[in-house]
Amino acid sequence: MPTPKKRQKIKKSQLTKNKLLEVSNHLFYEKGYEGTKIRELTRLAEVNHSLIYYYFPNGKVDIAYKLIVAHEKKCLQALRKSYKAEGYLMYTLVYLRFVARELLQYEKDMDFYIQAWSEFRPVRGLFIENYTAANEVGLTVDAPTVEKATLMGDSIWSGMYKAKQSGAFDFSHKEIRDATDITRWVFMGYPMDKIKQHIEKAEGILKDIPLAGIRLLEPVE
Repeated sequence: MPTPKKRQKIKKSQLTKNKLLEVSNHLFYEKGYEGTKIRELTRLAEVNHSLIYYYFPNGKVDIAYKLIVAHEKKCLQALRKSYKAEGYLMYTLVYLRFVARELLQYEKDMDFYIQAWSEFRPVRGLFIENYTAANEVGLTVDAPTVEKATLMGDSIWSGMYKAKQSGAFDFSHKEIRDATDITRWVFMGYPMDKIKQHIEKAEGILKDIPLAGIRLLEPVE
C-alpha cells in the first residue's frame, strides 16, 4: 500500500497530467492541431517544457491520440445503447459511421480529428476487429495482411480528406468513408459487391440510431 507521501506524489502527477490535457483541449479548440505549439501549451499549463515529454513522450501527438481515444470510447458506449451488433463486420461499419457522424456535427472536432489522425495513423484497436470480422466471414488472412489492410484504409481516408480540404477534389464524406472500407476489405479478399451491400445496410442502420452529441474538443467558454 502506498505511503501518504507516495499517494501525494501520485495525486500531484495526475493533476499535472490533467492540467496538460485541459490546456491542450483549449488550444486545439482555438487554434487547431497544427496551430498548437508545445511551448505555448507548457506556458499556459505552467509546467516545465521538458515535463510534458515525461507524461506524453511524443508531445502533442500523444495528447491528441489520448483525446481521440477517449472520444471513441464515449461513442462506443453511446452506440451500444442503441444498436446490438450483428457480427464484427457490420459492427465496424456502423461504428465508424457513427463516430464520423458525431464528428461532423462540430466543424472544429472534425478538422482536429483529420489533422491529428493524418499525422500519427497508428494501427488501432480496429485491427483486432478487422481480423475477427475477416475470419467471421470466412476469409483466410494472416495478421500482417490485416495490418496492411488497416493501414491502407487509414491512408486512403487521410489522403482523401487532405485533398478535400485543399480544394483539389470535392469528395463527399460518404465517398471517403466508403472508399476507406472498400479498400480495406477488398485488400483482404472480400468481394467488392458484397462489401458495398454491407455498407448500404450499415447506412440504413445508422439512420435509426439517434445522434449522441458527443464532443471531441470541449468548447472554450
